[in-house]
Amino acid sequence: MDLVMQSATQPHAHRVWKYFQERQQWHDVFPADFADDSEEVGPYTDSEGPCLVLFKNVHITPEQLDAWLLRCFVGRVCMRVFWLERSTAAAGSWEELVTTVAAAPTPAGATAVRVDVFPKSLQLDIGRRICAAGYPHPMHPVQYSHVLYVVQLSPSSIRWSYMPAAQAWKMSSVAPARFDKSVATAINKLAEAMQVLGLQHAPDRQQLLQQQSLAASHQQQQQAPQITAAANGNQQQQQQQQPVRWAIDIGACPGGWTSYLADSCGYYVLAVDPAPLHPDVTARPRVHQILGKAQEVGQQVDEVLAGQQADLMVCDMNDHPIRVGEHLLPLLTKLKPGGWLILTLKFYGKGREKATMVNHLDGYFKSEMEGGRLTWLLANTLCERTYLAQRRMQA
Repeated sequence: MDLVMQSATQPHAHRVWKYFQERQQWHDVFPADFADDSEEVGPYTDSEGPCLVLFKNVHITPEQLDAWLLRCFVGRVCMRVFWLERSTAAAGSWEELVTTVAAAPTPAGATAVRVDVFPKSLQLDIGRRICAAGYPHPMHPVQYSHVLYVVQLSPSSIRWSYMPAAQAWKMSSVAPARFDKSVATAINKLAEAMQVLGLQHAPDRQQLLQQQSLAASHQQQQQAPQITAAANGNQQQQQQQQPVRWAIDIGACPGGWTSYLADSCGYYVLAVDPAPLHPDVTARPRVHQILGKAQEVGQQVDEVLAGQQADLMVCDMNDHPIRVGEHLLPLLTKLKPGGWLILTLKFYGKGREKATMVNHLDGYFKSEMEGGRLTWLLANTLCERTYLAQRRMQA
């Protein structure tokens, strides 16, 4: 079967299509062998269009699609789904569609049918016209045994197909928020970037318990300066034997990304910002904040890391991309070889193409970073892109 996915906006449809076209370079976005090909349905501009992506010869089941949309960030922008039999001929006009559907055999066991039409503005009219043409079953929007999907892909191509109600995709109206009690709304950007890089998984339970134990010991040490030198030596030895994973969050205030890294991913987080984080964030035992500007805190970062290097550096700073690069450059050496940089870039224009900035940042960071690429995350705004790069492997 083919699958048509309707997204919230045309820029979202473009990004879903682009994720599929570039799926070999991303981790865990589309299921393996999802479909043979995809098409961003037109006509469209950078900002306007039908908001449709056509996936051709889909190899997963409706149930597998539902499970994927629930767990993947693509589900956040999916408004409607249309399953289409590849063997059913497309109608060339709405009149032909009405006549063909009314005269064609209906699925075995059909009692009542729901009609889902794109464009939705025609849904009520097309349903009435099909009924008036002698359709054998009643149509009902809630109590139905089958769904009749109808999608206009071009002025001369209107495709249609049936799907049992039990297999038809329904947008959930009761899904819980992905990040409860967050102090900021931009967490989806970081979560999406980490997922496509294969970094979204927290350590296993045993590793997390070890990290929590180390965090608690560190907090006790701060609260009780009278701890003996021998105890301090034992603590330092334990930290050396069981190194923790560090992430550095540049421009961290108010702390949404910091809390996600600590709570959902199990990192120790070093948050750098001139402004204090939200108290709920600084109360977390694995969060350490340095009050100051990124380009001025290198020595303090070294003191906190105590000889270690960070696995991850993230930045969602609200500044021009070139100035952000200048701020970050002195801290890139704090990343371990192979560690990832996730950097949100905020532009003034809304056009799709921002590739020249990759060349600028690659040149600026070339002494420390490699493999830089620019992606337009589904969670990015129209004026944002996300730059991803890795710390160079040392010889």
